[in-house]
Amino acid sequence: MGSSASFVLLILVVVFLVFLLGRRKLSRITSLRIKGLVTFADTPVELNYDNVVGATGNFSISNLIGAGGFGSTYRAELAPGFLLAVKRLSIGRFQGIQQFDAEIRTLGRLQHKNMVTLIGYYVGEEEMFLVYNYLSGGNLETFIHEKSGSLVKWHVIYKIAINIADALAFLHNSCVPRIVHRDIKPSNILLDEELNAYISGSTVMIATMLVPQMGGGSGDKARVIQSLLFMFGLNTLLQTFLGTRLLTVMGPSFAQQKV
Repeated sequence: MGSSASFVLLILVVVFLVFLLGRRKLSRITSLRIKGLVTFADTPVELNYDNVVGATGNFSISNLIGAGGFGSTYRAELAPGFLLAVKRLSIGRFQGIQQFDAEIRTLGRLQHKNMVTLIGYYVGEEEMFLVYNYLSGGNLETFIHEKSGSLVKWHVIYKIAINIADALAFLHNSCVPRIVHRDIKPSNILLDEELNAYISGSTVMIATMLVPQMGGGSGDKARVIQSLLFMFGLNTLLQTFLGTRLLTVMGPSFAQQKV
């Protein structure tokens, strides 16, 4: 009886220790999930939840620089001359934190000279945001409207077009997995002080980033990509040259027919 009692006691102790260690591990994971800010690049100032959110003025409207269907973007100055753009996401637009977490890590590994750099991200139960490098030139849509009626030098238009095409070719042909942006438009193209162009809109890529998920065979996928490039060529470049949107000329049903 004594040995049996000792064995039972040992089992109980082991079960208790496993339970205790499991709770501690879960607590650490939960803590990281709620408080941790994951970064993909070195920065002059170490980033954490508090200093990033604080630099936006707790997402103050005075620092708001853009808004879209997936959330709003804020200017954040963490130190003199060190600026970031913080996109606060609408949590309801994403299905499952784990899937979002995995896909954003994939995007964080993408590096191209004409893509907005994803520096880091935060995922919590009540807050989600992405951290990008800050580009002071605004977006292409604003640039076009500000230049409406004035002459834009040909070499500037050519440079912007080549920058965008290079980034799209990288996403569609060189990425593993291949990524289809699906929302190429002037408001998703950012400019720096020298009018170099950068594709943004990572949240759109997260929502539809895996090409194998598209229905049909490889021919169907290729046609989808070709249609998207066609829309990019007509819509973005027509607006860049003429300040006219393709969908204004052709009607909204045209885009649906092409894709």
